[in-house]
Amino acid sequence: RYFDLRKIRPKHPDSNGHCLAVHALIEGDAVMLQSLWAQANLSQDELTQLARGAAADSDNSLARAPLVVRGELLFPYTEGFNFVRQAYRQAGNNYAAIDAMFRNPPESTAQLLHPDKYRNQVHPVAVQLPELADTLGSAWRRVGGGVLGELDTRILLEQWGTDHTEAVRVASAWSGDQWQLVEKDGRAGIVVKSSWETPDAARDFFSAYTRGLRSRYDGATTEESSVSRQALTTPVAATDLRLQGNDVVAVIAFDR
Repeated sequence: RYFDLRKIRPKHPDSNGHCLAVHALIEGDAVMLQSLWAQANLSQDELTQLARGAAADSDNSLARAPLVVRGELLFPYTEGFNFVRQAYRQAGNNYAAIDAMFRNPPESTAQLLHPDKYRNQVHPVAVQLPELADTLGSAWRRVGGGVLGELDTRILLEQWGTDHTEAVRVASAWSGDQWQLVEKDGRAGIVVKSSWETPDAARDFFSAYTRGLRSRYDGATTEESSVSRQALTTPVAATDLRLQGNDVVAVIAFDR
């Protein structure tokens, strides 16, 4: 079998989640092939030595890296491998199932983390944001934008204080998102709009993100704190978080 990986991997991705998902398929396939070869050609002692070597390579340098770096580095090799292995086993240990995935690669990290979403073709919601720089005026410029995806949304919650188990639970109901980073006179503002499977799931994310913002901006003045809006202000930053049905809109900028 031969697949041109350049054709399935976005060259200029507007979705980090999509790019990570395809990368995970590629690396998961590679790890799967390594595992199958090792099982067929190495003795039990050699397999044990290989496992010890892999564990030794995971030294403290990676543990000291920022959570988002660790998460995105490990994801293709752990979740990518699990994704590929599950398809291989469900097909009766037939590699044709993996070949089929290269012809129809996953679209999101949600499909990697929940293979049933891939099998059932549960597509990410295409969340829309206006061009914020155009709306704000000529002094503003767009710096970047794209889609975070379920994995990075989970990491975002974790790095602001949500424990891993709760972050996994909340992020598992992710349906889609869109973010934009804009700048004026060297000062930045970011907007993230996320969509969730149900209003309750959106409310769970709103609550977790509310706690995260309070942790990040400890000591901020509370402009509003209600079931549908939280707004915080510090001398150098302002936030506005709103719950709107299945959607949550977060704004972080340099002033109100």
